[in-house]
Amino acid sequence: MKEDLFDIARRFCRRPPKGCDFISIDLSESRVDSIEMQDNDIDLFNSSDHKRAIIKVAIGKKIGIIETNILDEQAIARAIRVARNTKPLEYLYGFPSQGRYITQKNFDRKIVSMSTDDFAKMAKDCISYSTDKKTTLSQGAVSSMRSKFGIFNSNGLDTQASATEFSVYVSCIIKSDGKVSSYYDSQDDHFLFDPKSLCENTKKTAHDFLSPQTLRQKEKDLPIIITPRAASSLLNSAFLPNFDGKNKEKWKSIFCGKENEELLSDNLSIFDDGTLKGGMNSTVFDSEGTPRSRTTLIDKGILKGFIYDHNTALHAKTRPTGNATSSGMGFSNVILRCKKKHSYVSAKDALVIDTLIGAHTSDPLTTNFSVKAEQIYLLKNGQLIPKEGTMFAGKMLDLFSSIESIGEEIEQRDCIYTGPILIKPGCYKIL
Repeated sequence: MKEDLFDIARRFCRRPPKGCDFISIDLSESRVDSIEMQDNDIDLFNSSDHKRAIIKVAIGKKIGIIETNILDEQAIARAIRVARNTKPLEYLYGFPSQGRYITQKNFDRKIVSMSTDDFAKMAKDCISYSTDKKTTLSQGAVSSMRSKFGIFNSNGLDTQASATEFSVYVSCIIKSDGKVSSYYDSQDDHFLFDPKSLCENTKKTAHDFLSPQTLRQKEKDLPIIITPRAASSLLNSAFLPNFDGKNKEKWKSIFCGKENEELLSDNLSIFDDGTLKGGMNSTVFDSEGTPRSRTTLIDKGILKGFIYDHNTALHAKTRPTGNATSSGMGFSNVILRCKKKHSYVSAKDALVIDTLIGAHTSDPLTTNFSVKAEQIYLLKNGQLIPKEGTMFAGKMLDLFSSIESIGEEIEQRDCIYTGPILIKPGCYKIL
C-alpha cells in the first residue's frame, strides 16, 4: 500500500534527520474547482489537485527551507544543504511543541459534493443576476477549494485539520449613450452561499456611477464614512504593518516603545482573532503549528499588543500569538469595534468612500496616504447619491483618533471585519 503523505511526514519528524538539529514539515493537499465567465457566457472549467510540503530544517542558527510536491529523502537532504549554505540568523529558539488547539468548523460537505453541472448552474445564475439589456458581466468566476493540512516537527508536534472555501467574483460593465461605467466585487466563505445579492449589488453600483454628480466644495467638508471595502485597502497598506512583532523588533513600527499609551480614539478597539467563528482566516494553528489565538492590538484607544510567530515572540519575551505564515508573519481576522454604532438610515449627511485606487503607495511607518477615491456617494437624508471620484489624503492615526462610530452592517473584506467607519471632519483632505 502506498504510504500516505502525512504518514511520511510523521516518519521523517520522529527524530531530526542526520545532519540537522530540528525538522518541521508543513503539508497541504487540496483540490480546486473553478468555472470562469466572460462576456455573459461560461468560458472555462478547471479542476486541479495540489500537494505541497514546506520542509524547514535547523543546523545551529542556520535555517534551510524548501518547497516541494515530493516528500522523500532527497528533499530532506536538499533542505539540509540549503541550511548549511545559509547565513546564520540573529537568534533561533527552535520550533513549537504540541499545543492546545481550538476546533474550527470550517468544512462544508455541500461544497465537496458540487458537480460540474452544479458549477455550471451557479455560473449561469451569476450571469443572469449580473446582467440586463445594458449591462454585461465582463469577467467572473465561481470557485471552490477543499484542503487538508498539517504540521509535524521533531519536537513531537503532530496536528492536522481540514477546510473548505467557496468564492464568487463578478465584474460588470454598463454602456449607455456613449458613457461607460464598471464595478467589480467578490465574496468568500467557508460555506456555500447564494451569490444573488453580490451580483445584483455589483450591477447596481455599475449603474449608479454611469452619470455621477460633480462633488461640490461644501460637500468636501462633510464627515466621511469609509466602507469596509475601502477600509480594508487602507488598513492593509497604511496601518496594520505597525502591529507586526518583527517590525516592532526592528524599530520599523510607529508604535515602538508606546505600549499602554492612548494613541487612538477611546471609541476604538482592534483585535486579531484567528479563532473567530466562521472567519475566513480562522484555522486551528498557524504555519508553525502554534495554536491560533485572539490578540488585543488596541483596547479603547490604548496600544496593547502585536502579532508574533514562535521565535520572534520568544526573543521579545512574550507569548506567540499564532500568526506565522509560510513567508513570515500575517494577520488572521482583524476586527474593528467601536462603542458607538450607526446605520446608513440614522447617519448624518456624509461622504461615503467605497473604492480606493493607489492604497499600496501608502507609508505604513507614518500612516500617511494619498489615494484616488474612485466611487464615492453623498449620503443625504438617508439616500445615497453617486458622486464623481476625487483625491483623498490623510493619516491613519488621525482618522482613527477621530472615529465617531462604526456601522452595524459588518462585512468581511480580505482579513478585515468591520462596519462602515464614520470619521469626524477636519482630519483628512478631500481634494
